[in-house]
Amino acid sequence: MRRGHPRPTLGRRHACWLLWGGLVAAASVVAAAPSAQAAPVVRVKARTDVKMMQVVIGDSGGILVRGELLDQVTKEPLPSQVVEVSANGYRRRVRTDRDGQFAVHFDIDADGYDIDATFVATEHLAASTARMSDVTVEKQNLVLDLVVEDPALTGNTIDVTVRARAAGGGAVEVPIELYVGDGDELSYLAELRTDARGGAARSIERRSLGSLGRKRLVARFTGDVRYNPAETYTELLLSTSTRLTLALASTAIAYEDTLDGEGVLADENEVGVAGATVSLLRAGRPLVSALTDGEGRFRMRVPGAELGPGTVSVQAAYEPLQSWYRDSRSGVVAVTVAEPRPVPIAHTLAAFGATAMAMLAFLGLRTRPWQGWLARMRRSEDAQSKDDATKTHLTVSAPIRGGVKISRTGLVAGLRRPHVYSFTGMVRDAVTARPVVSEVSVDCAGERLAQSCTGSGGFEFKDLAAGVWQVLVQRDGYVSERFAVPVPHRGEYTDTRVDLVPVRERIFSMYRELAEPLLPDPEKWGIWTPRQIFEHVRRRSPASALSELTDFVEENYFSQRTPLESILTEAEAHIERARSERLAVMAS
Repeated sequence: MRRGHPRPTLGRRHACWLLWGGLVAAASVVAAAPSAQAAPVVRVKARTDVKMMQVVIGDSGGILVRGELLDQVTKEPLPSQVVEVSANGYRRRVRTDRDGQFAVHFDIDADGYDIDATFVATEHLAASTARMSDVTVEKQNLVLDLVVEDPALTGNTIDVTVRARAAGGGAVEVPIELYVGDGDELSYLAELRTDARGGAARSIERRSLGSLGRKRLVARFTGDVRYNPAETYTELLLSTSTRLTLALASTAIAYEDTLDGEGVLADENEVGVAGATVSLLRAGRPLVSALTDGEGRFRMRVPGAELGPGTVSVQAAYEPLQSWYRDSRSGVVAVTVAEPRPVPIAHTLAAFGATAMAMLAFLGLRTRPWQGWLARMRRSEDAQSKDDATKTHLTVSAPIRGGVKISRTGLVAGLRRPHVYSFTGMVRDAVTARPVVSEVSVDCAGERLAQSCTGSGGFEFKDLAAGVWQVLVQRDGYVSERFAVPVPHRGEYTDTRVDLVPVRERIFSMYRELAEPLLPDPEKWGIWTPRQIFEHVRRRSPASALSELTDFVEENYFSQRTPLESILTEAEAHIERARSERLAVMAS
């Protein structure tokens, strides 16, 4: 052993402290594990930019397409990524080299070429596409770069810069047109012209970009005698902050009373947000939810028994389903709930009296059975009305169903022969219970009648001929309802109610069969938002068919475009492929 540097020793006390620290750290990891799975992690993908640089005649004939794949923000190359290139309908797949560039040969000859390059999204990279139309090998190709300083659009204006350069050459001075829109539907925005250095800049007002949501900003060169057409794009998100207020009728209530509150949800321009779900929280746990009206107003009611006696803190919270709205919470309000009061003696005596009256009523029902049937029918109607009202204000996890609900006829009308020759009612949304202005048509023996509902969703067909009329209720964005109405009838098809299910809700319900088994707990379906469910399924399932189904459902659920009923056929095809894929995995 060397002198002057004695080897350090570990005392018994230090060893005990190290052992205790290791046990505490292990316990912390175990305790944190369930919370880590409590909600899905939202993965942010890097945006990409695929560009086609050059189209030339190949050494052995045909054409050679060259391009590159870059990070849209840093402009760094993305190596070893697969890009799918098509020319006049012929497709090839090619992998980028270490400089992010690719080249693919097509053995075709034509006067002009329509060329597409597509990068399919990966776990960490977003998808992107590029397109060149009517390309000829005699002309030079342009490369366009589109830069937006603030892609989140938090200010009143955005600064856009476009650069143009010849493939393999220097800057080019050409006119550039800017377009903006949702998806493939674009509208003209402005025209720029690059200078001698190949650059052009423009400040664009935010309001000119249209409504909230995801936007596609496109820079397009239509081509001239020297250069082929060129195009590039970038994704924008037009979002807004929200402000939520909550006012209570009283901050001190009895245990037997209810807590009544109301408030407003508005965006940054003080415009009410309609159709949004606002929850009342106590200690972070939702007590009740309500939908905002057309002006962003909402009302809530909670029994004092649910709050419990004592002083509690409540708060309204808004967690948006759409990514272009930001969440918000109201201020915290302290509420005092009194202790429950004992039942008065008068109530006990009233209970005994009610019991005696019930016995007398029972004896009366033994002699008059129709009165008992009528009382039970009324109680059933009251329970159904309360159930409908509850479904209107509370979020439930049961599948949403549409259909027709006929009226109940009275005792006298039920004994008479069919005598009503009309068909009336109203149409409403099966989710929000709001009126739906839809098209209602009836058809019998070649005779067809049709009318549009009033603003309250009402319709009325009078003096119908005897027969069985086939009814069709339809509206864009909803699943159509078909049923038969016999004429004449006893009044059960008077004041009829038809519930239409939104197409996006029907697609989400169909998706539930495959997605629910992947959740950490089946009850999460009624707790998590649709966006949390989509992100969790995408993270847990590497299967391609289910991943494609998840992207399809998410796009149609959150899209600003109203999905039509015809898309349900495509949804069923996606679900069938995902189901077959899952059965194949289980069998292997």
